[in-house]
Amino acid sequence: MTLFRWAGGKSWCALNIISYFPDIKERVFVDPFCGGLSVSLAAYAAGCRSLIINDECKPLIDCYKAIRDNCDNFIDFYESLPRVLNEDTYISSRWEFNCNKNRSTLERAAYFLWLNRTCFNGLTRFNSDGYYNVPMGSFKSGPNFLTQAEIRLFSKFLKYCQITCGPFHKVTTPENSNIYCDPPYWPTNKTSFTNYGTGVFTISDQIKLRDWFLTRPESCEILTSNAKHDDVLKTYSADKFELVKVFYRSNSISSGTRFRQGEYLIKRKRRV
Repeated sequence: MTLFRWAGGKSWCALNIISYFPDIKERVFVDPFCGGLSVSLAAYAAGCRSLIINDECKPLIDCYKAIRDNCDNFIDFYESLPRVLNEDTYISSRWEFNCNKNRSTLERAAYFLWLNRTCFNGLTRFNSDGYYNVPMGSFKSGPNFLTQAEIRLFSKFLKYCQITCGPFHKVTTPENSNIYCDPPYWPTNKTSFTNYGTGVFTISDQIKLRDWFLTRPESCEILTSNAKHDDVLKTYSADKFELVKVFYRSNSISSGTRFRQGEYLIKRKRRV
């Protein structure tokens, strides 16, 4: 169970991804683009009890830290937020998150979770001024607000996590760790969503990520996901990387048409 509805989340294939890592119970699991934490949770479910999770989205990381370190107070405030969703409650809550400087970090974290549960498609998006600008979602039977039990269960998991906020290349990668990266995907068309944190994850960043993989300790096992696109395979050349799986998921567009979207799972080869 993830706390956040997360665009591009891996809950649908997390167990499959985890199956490619060795010694899950013994190794540290490192998740530099942790997002909604689907794959880290799968590692935890498989017995991993030492994780490093990171993301550049500060409100997301603040939320994880608040739930880990101050769960009771977080729940108290989260449950005080509106349980009726309409345009007024959504806009006022978004204003509180964006503009009310008197709100504590814990309160803003609770608002961020509330907005994620009520926004359009679970998107996380900020404008050029750093303001969260996702519109309200539409729900047939109302939004699915989290219960105390669900938040407390998540807090138990987070006790096993070292939590950091920053760029991927600043993340600690111990010897013999399992590293999984789920970055914003290589843009496959002009409308591809490449936002990350409050900025954009560029092609240059994609290249830097690949190069970062090559400088991690040789004892680390490294897997990354990315779009099924020729430029991705050219970037992750066969002499240093291995394509281990092509996943397909079914998506739909506004017209109601469904299509299959491919995603690569790529592994760094061990140097001989």
